[in-house]
Amino acid sequence: PLDADVVESLAKAYIAEKYPSFIGFGEADTETFPPKRYIDKLVDAVPVNRSAIPTRFNLTSAAPLPQKYQKAKPKELVFKLASEIPMERLEWLFEGYLAKRKLSLLAGYGGIGKSSIALLWAAIVSNGATFPDGTPVVEGKVIIWSAEDTASDTIVPRLVAAGAKLENILIIRGTRDADTGEGIPFDPATDIPIIVKAMDATGFKLSIGLVIIDPIVSAVAGDSHQGNQVRRSLQPIVDLADSMNCAVLGLTHFRKDSVGQRTDERVLGSIQFVNLARCVIAASKNKSTGRCVIVPTKYNNADDSNRGYEYHIEAASLPAPDHGQPIKTSKIVWGESIEGTADEILASVEVAPEKDGDTGFRLDSKAFEAATFLKFMLHHGPKPVTEIEDIARTYAMLSKTTIVRAFKALNGIVDRQGFQGKVCWRLPQQFLIDASDIPPVQKSS
Repeated sequence: PLDADVVESLAKAYIAEKYPSFIGFGEADTETFPPKRYIDKLVDAVPVNRSAIPTRFNLTSAAPLPQKYQKAKPKELVFKLASEIPMERLEWLFEGYLAKRKLSLLAGYGGIGKSSIALLWAAIVSNGATFPDGTPVVEGKVIIWSAEDTASDTIVPRLVAAGAKLENILIIRGTRDADTGEGIPFDPATDIPIIVKAMDATGFKLSIGLVIIDPIVSAVAGDSHQGNQVRRSLQPIVDLADSMNCAVLGLTHFRKDSVGQRTDERVLGSIQFVNLARCVIAASKNKSTGRCVIVPTKYNNADDSNRGYEYHIEAASLPAPDHGQPIKTSKIVWGESIEGTADEILASVEVAPEKDGDTGFRLDSKAFEAATFLKFMLHHGPKPVTEIEDIARTYAMLSKTTIVRAFKALNGIVDRQGFQGKVCWRLPQQFLIDASDIPPVQKSS
């Protein structure tokens, strides 16, 4: 039998060959290394002499073992009796919208001023002003990270137009390699802990009032539609809010064509975005009138009534530093407050699309167009599927997938014997037209 130290060296040699990207390995544990059959194969090819192995394999520096060969570290349960936990009152920056030590989401379609609203709130915190409900705010610092807007020509002009105290605004530009000083783009999916460290180092930690992340989906490492990945990725942000006693606001979008649905179903990505947020705020706009509203849709108010606000986006012009052409930007102007449920307030500007009674399809959808086409094609009786699909593709510009979906929604019937031995489609009796109901064709003289 081989000595333990020889097995250790041979195991290291095996992993160095199998995982060449690892430079070397730390202290070995024979129980965590590959099965004996691999060691036996190596004994045939590698001298058993211990001194020969480090010469043959570069194991001069330490590196972690592959996860599959590591022992699981023992864990201990941490708990506390509920009787030992003092109750705390939830503190608000802006009641229903921004809670301290919590994550809030601001959701809506593009072009309704979500970023401008967030920057207005940043301005209010930065200079200790008041929110629309009259709540005064203690002056504090604001951290902003945006992947969608440039600081110099968009973010800063909007902050100035909103009356922000710029010396209290920290805009994240990136990160830096601690050893080489090389600049690295900021990645909210991995770099959130760096914010806490930086605020500790600068002494700003206790004065941070608001952190804005635009868009919040960029904080997810992986698929934003997978709940477990979203929860793991957002947890550092939730911890950030708690550790710095500040509000965190994440911006996100509504799903396409989600008007009329429940708000928690409209937020883009996994439902875990909504579950992890203490507040979910919806903003929307009437395309015809331009009227905009904003309302909290989730903040656990027992009576389900909310206070929303009207607002509008107003053009603004700022003097240029070089005394050249003025800088054009925009700002948010608050309107009247609105009482009611979130659904009522959103419905006041959003028009839910009319739907077909037979299929449930939206009247402006391709699927409804396909259903109408099938009703026309099959109102006298069955027709071969190949003929239907050919006409649909050539003359109606409808795909086979859309036609099949519409056929199923109409509870269409497949006749596999069919006309002249072909597979045919026909519709239920309710969609057929009796020949006696069709007026006779008048022959011209």
